[in-house]
Amino acid sequence: MNYHRAKINVATLILMSSPSLVMADVYDQQDSGWYAGLRAGYSSNEKSCMDDRISCDKTDTGYGIFGGYDFNQRYGIEFSWNDIGDSRARYETYNLDGKLKEADLALKISHPLNEHIRLYGKVGAAFWDGEVTGGPIKLDDNGVRPLLGAGLE
Repeated sequence: MNYHRAKINVATLILMSSPSLVMADVYDQQDSGWYAGLRAGYSSNEKSCMDDRISCDKTDTGYGIFGGYDFNQRYGIEFSWNDIGDSRARYETYNLDGKLKEADLALKISHPLNEHIRLYGKVGAAFWDGEVTGGPIKLDDNGVRPLLGAGLE
């Protein structure tokens, strides 16, 4: 994504949330407070094996823990830590094991659809750490990537 397009996307997000800014005072504080949870699911690390592999297992069970604080029905902040899963590849001369973990921090903007269901969007940053080991190889890398998400709660 180029810089100009990112600027337009951020401006659009701000404009779309402007009515939310005005309406936030309308809702009472009954939906504010701390929350926490666990998650688990299927994980597939698509880029975890090179083309010259003999075999590759890039699927695993991923899991994580999350928590956050809702300031009101509209705005909150959320943190999570996730073990994305492990991958294993077998090559002619060595076997490699990969591990990927991630922590993220996001602003959460919600819109109540009815008394029990809210549509939410998240924007933030994810901090990842990956490691590959096997035979004489030990690689370690980390970085930051943008985080966007949406869902129902």
